[in-house]
Formats: sequence, C-alpha cells, structure tokens
Amino acid sequence: TFLDGMGFSPFGEIIRGMDTVHKMYYGYAEQPDQGQIQQMGNLYLKKAFPELSYTKQAEVVDSRAFPPGEPGKVVRCSTAQGEVVMDVHPEWAPVGARRFV
Repeated sequence: TFLDGMGFSPFGEIIRGMDTVHKMYYGYAEQPDQGQIQQMGNLYLKKAFPELSYTKQAEVVDSRAFPPGEPGKVVRCSTAQGEVVMDVHPEWAPVGARRFV
C-alpha cells in the first residue's frame, strides 16, 4: 500500500528543497499523539515538542489539471529551516491533497 506506519498516505513529492527537509528536526519520530493533536492542536505540540519543525506559510505557485478534472498544484512552503517546493499529486491521496491545498 501507499501508507506509512500510522496509516497516512503521501500526497506529493519534494521537487526543490530537500536540503531544507534534511535540516528539520526528526528527534520525536512517531511520538506525537494524533488524538492530542486533533484535540489541542499547536498548544499540545508546542508544549510537548518544542523542537518540532513547522510550516510557517504555504502558497500555490502553479496549478494545472491532472488527472482530467482534478487540480494538480505546485506548492511553496516556508519553514524556519528554509523553503520547500512540493508537487501535489491528488491522484495519490485525494482527501489528503485537498486538505493540504
């Protein structure tokens, strides 16, 4: 399947900025509790995981249609570590892609 260990599916790929991705903090691995995130949001994350990396801003920089009728987007994300550009693939995970963009 296309799912990670917690059942999340990828919805895009990094097309520029892997150096930024490698600077992000990975020390918490799978520790954050999804229920707590849904319940408390960033209050929980900032208190329990102070080193966690965040996306500060995301903007669509290019739109096109793929597959037909489904919008595809290139998104630029700004983080404290730098910029990441991502090609969003709605056909991989339609719900996750729509939530992201």
